[in-house]
Amino acid sequence: MNFIEKFVFLIGWLRIVLSPLAIGVIVGFIVSKGFAGTSGIIIGVGCALIGLIIGIIWAERVRKREGSMNFLGKVNASPELNNPEEKEEK
Repeated sequence: MNFIEKFVFLIGWLRIVLSPLAIGVIVGFIVSKGFAGTSGIIIGVGCALIGLIIGIIWAERVRKREGSMNFLGKVNASPELNNPEEKEEK
């Protein structure tokens, strides 16, 4: 793999990791506001770490199964918008 391929792979992998991490950070922030002092900070950081761990596990599974960029290509694809005039009849 050359530098550009590794860079593109890393960007795709990070995009997969960031989704659960962002959810963990948001939940951690909300939960930490409910607890006062150090315990709220510990619980908030714990939620963020759980989100990070879930994101890493998910990104590695996707990478091993189909590749991060193939996965993101499927997620970002919207074939129903390619031909908006055509409607499927059921």
